[in-house]
Amino acid sequence: MMMKKRTFTREEKLRIIKDAEHKVLYIYDATGVKLKKQVVSGADTPDRYYAGAFEYDDNKELELIHTEEGVINVTGSTYDYEYFLKDHLGNTRVTFKPDGNSLTLLQKVDYYPFGMVADKTNGESDNKYLYNGKELQDEIDLDWYDYGARFYDAQIGRWHVQDLLAEKYYEWTPYNYVGNNPIKRIDLFGFDWYIDKDGSYQFDPKVNQGTKLQNGQVWVGETHQIKDDEGNVTTDYRKDGSIMFSNEKEAYSRMWVQANKEGVNREQFAVIGDENVLVLPEYLNTNTDAYFQEYGYGFSDSKLIDPVSGLSFSIVATIHTHQDDLNGEWGFVALPSHEDDATFCNYTPNIPYFTMGYDGNIYGYVGTEASKSPIELPRGYNKVNDLLKGASLRFLVKYNTEK
Repeated sequence: MMMKKRTFTREEKLRIIKDAEHKVLYIYDATGVKLKKQVVSGADTPDRYYAGAFEYDDNKELELIHTEEGVINVTGSTYDYEYFLKDHLGNTRVTFKPDGNSLTLLQKVDYYPFGMVADKTNGESDNKYLYNGKELQDEIDLDWYDYGARFYDAQIGRWHVQDLLAEKYYEWTPYNYVGNNPIKRIDLFGFDWYIDKDGSYQFDPKVNQGTKLQNGQVWVGETHQIKDDEGNVTTDYRKDGSIMFSNEKEAYSRMWVQANKEGVNREQFAVIGDENVLVLPEYLNTNTDAYFQEYGYGFSDSKLIDPVSGLSFSIVATIHTHQDDLNGEWGFVALPSHEDDATFCNYTPNIPYFTMGYDGNIYGYVGTEASKSPIELPRGYNKVNDLLKGASLRFLVKYNTEK
């Protein structure tokens, strides 16, 4: 067996794997979604392009369409349907196609518990979406499965990079697969939205279509949009767990309710733009800390760098919650902390930043990178309830700026 050399991106996604004679190159977009796979073998370098449910061949011709029942193989204007029979873990066990009044067996696969193929019979199909329904990377005998967030090695029953949420499961190695229980559990890509018992939309990196939710909870999907009567998007639940609101009041209401929601109690952080309010993901946040870089966001020249769209947009202000007083522990306060001052003076100088305090008050400051001395902003309203009733921080900032 030839030794293989692996190269990963900064986000720990597989970038290159090669041996003495071959090389496989993976290309991703800014959010980490796979766009292209190129297999280099001598002078032969076939490419494969990925675009959601569609896959394109080396000539960028449509070749494969994924459906809920299986796949459609496309050859010119010919569409051949293949159907999958799966077990309780989503493993593709049988692939078949209709043939008049009968069925033709195209592929049959049996697996060892951690995903290695025990027996495979190929007929007319060479389907690669096998264990857990994930694509097998069998170039140069790699035999890993692409789960989107990471590549899984069924030969050792482990991931080759750490779990993004490893600190929440400290009793397990960060490379473990489904807690060493592959007979009952599945690790899909996850990062999906669901409706909770109280009717609110919630995001969980461990939730996907195959997740068994609690009674009263309903799976929604990777993304979801709410539109008005004219078809305009008013609330956009995005694939990374962020929410784009066209209405300030709804954004602040979401933040305040979510920050104080039983079982959540995490700081909420949002960026107020010229037309929208973007509430950032929260699943890595704690009751005293909210993050942005950990989710792939950044600030540059008074603009937010958005990893989902790959674009940037102007910032009017930022706002986050200080919903937990911790009974005075560590001197936690409702107004921006010294750490907040340092962060926002550094990353968003001259941009106002607000907190929604546990005492029900709003606090606003603005500072510069040079001075590190924030100045408290004049406020036309002081209560969180003012925001929940429709008061606009965007208007307040622009009004004070223009004066």
